[in-house]
Amino acid sequence: MENPEHRAQLRCLVAAGGDGTIGDLVTRYPDAPLAIFPMGTENLFAKFLRIPRNGRELADLIIDGSTWRFDVGRIGERRFCVMAGVGLDAAIVHEAHARRRGHIRKWQYIPPIWHAWRRSMDEPRLRIVCDDGPLTLTLTGRSVFIQNQPAFALGFRIADDADGHDGRLNLRICDWTSCWNLLRLAWWAFRGGWEHSPQVTVATASSVRVEADEPVAVQVDGDPCGFTPVRIDVVPSALEVFVPSSTIARLASSAPERGT
Repeated sequence: MENPEHRAQLRCLVAAGGDGTIGDLVTRYPDAPLAIFPMGTENLFAKFLRIPRNGRELADLIIDGSTWRFDVGRIGERRFCVMAGVGLDAAIVHEAHARRRGHIRKWQYIPPIWHAWRRSMDEPRLRIVCDDGPLTLTLTGRSVFIQNQPAFALGFRIADDADGHDGRLNLRICDWTSCWNLLRLAWWAFRGGWEHSPQVTVATASSVRVEADEPVAVQVDGDPCGFTPVRIDVVPSALEVFVPSSTIARLASSAPERGT
């Protein structure tokens, strides 16, 4: 990639893996077009884009040449495509990865989820500062989900209105009042009703700072990403991805000016 002659001949990089593999390539080679071969424990980005899990179909997709540009999130030098989380969900991710031996399986999240639920009332309160140029809004909560795309694991619907083409991050700030109230929030997330919950604050921003009185876990696209304090920015139209023509039509209906 450092050789200009090789770079000129490059059609794309192929991310064969899950969302973490995509994030790794996007971070290391931010200017390279990307094709996705969905593998790994989860690939929410590929699922959202309806990219086939078939090598021959992926090759045909690259030959077809249909691409779309997406915003990416950024924490320092690290980039991500789908979402970041600070608080409870990130604590689950950190524990699951600390326990892993080889490839992680979905069932391995069960003990960390149980432990996180039992400790949920001990979560430090977060200060979330939403920056938009001259406008700054400070909010508080126990956990914050920062979505670039409307996708989340296990079928949960965190932010259906997240748009990876608008140069914005969509926030869902949760502030439960008991362990049982947290279970209710999880149920309504599965049903897609968070926008109407008094325990959830909805916001958007181009840049977010999250702080707490003690370090709180951070995750991006299902991988650990350190602890607070953290600053999360959006990089508009930074990533070109090969996608099916049917996906192009679906995305163009909401953001026609971003197609390629």
